[in-house]
Amino acid sequence: MNIFGHNERKFIPEPVVVSINDNEKYTEYYDKRVGINYKISNLSYPDKKYYPEELNSNFTIYEDTGFLFEDYAEFMLEYKYDNTSDIEEMNEFNIGSVIIKVQEPTPLLAKALRLEGDNYFMPEELTTISLKGVKKENVEAYLQQALFLIGNYSPSNMTIEYPKVERFLGEDIVTYYAEAEELQKGIINSDNIDVKTKKFSELKYTEVLSFYNKGMSMKEEQLGFLYFYKVIEYFFLINRKDEFITNISNYNKNGDIDSFIKKVTDIYYKKESEQLKLVLKSIENSLKPILKSAKESKKITDENNTNEFANALYKYRNSITHGKSDTNLFLKLPTPLSISDTKFWNSTTLEISKILINKYCFTK
Repeated sequence: MNIFGHNERKFIPEPVVVSINDNEKYTEYYDKRVGINYKISNLSYPDKKYYPEELNSNFTIYEDTGFLFEDYAEFMLEYKYDNTSDIEEMNEFNIGSVIIKVQEPTPLLAKALRLEGDNYFMPEELTTISLKGVKKENVEAYLQQALFLIGNYSPSNMTIEYPKVERFLGEDIVTYYAEAEELQKGIINSDNIDVKTKKFSELKYTEVLSFYNKGMSMKEEQLGFLYFYKVIEYFFLINRKDEFITNISNYNKNGDIDSFIKKVTDIYYKKESEQLKLVLKSIENSLKPILKSAKESKKITDENNTNEFANALYKYRNSITHGKSDTNLFLKLPTPLSISDTKFWNSTTLEISKILINKYCFTK
């Protein structure tokens, strides 16, 4: 885990004792950040009957990462700011009515993840992200939005790494590394714009942020490219919604269902290479610096030709997904000597992803 480097941290006070129930052997607490009374066992672990999820209704634990209690969620966060910067951190902001805070772990998190007594658990040196005003069915959508907003809309040149939910392993780290499949568990698969306000509207198409956030966690690798390309693919049909609207309008006028089905089917089954050209054409003006860079890198010959760039991008995509660079089945193997090629296409698809997300996900 990383800590913020330059501002004084705001330590979370101990929760207030509301009541003690000797018969049931639990204490009820109130924590201002959580905003809800909760019960904690007076007994020692591992008496499962007295775990927080057993004593409190609507309490969900996400293994090694965090918890959701009623409308409050909190997760371990891996993130670091530039400690040379004097710009205010994005440590509290809203997404619609949901309140996001980036601070130290609350005492309840230590209880939920069974971290008390763990020599590696030092709250003052750890960071969590909390969300107030969420439900089980939307907590991940808001979490993905929060990670995206922190990673992309912090003041310029301030962030050192992209934020991600981190599993806190503590003294169990030896066991963890012995079980590699455990890496897949958890709630998530885990250029800047000056921000004048910390109140954000809810984003649309939040599923696509999962691809983007995952790509950012491995943006120097070939797999990172594939996640950014998934972002581009996601907008293939969204980019053509005006055609859907036109076809629906025509059907409402003439009632020709066969014609409607054929035209909609044609949209769905258009070749991927053509869908790519159409989605890039929709952001052509924003692509000019990218096309110029592609020409300078000898990926294309005409910096004004979006279709040529789309063909080059699609060819590289195929070489990664299929392991061949052409129809002769010549294997394209990962190699340290081709790192410049990987770096170019990763950074390029990353920039295209951001352009598309800004175009379609933000409420105008």
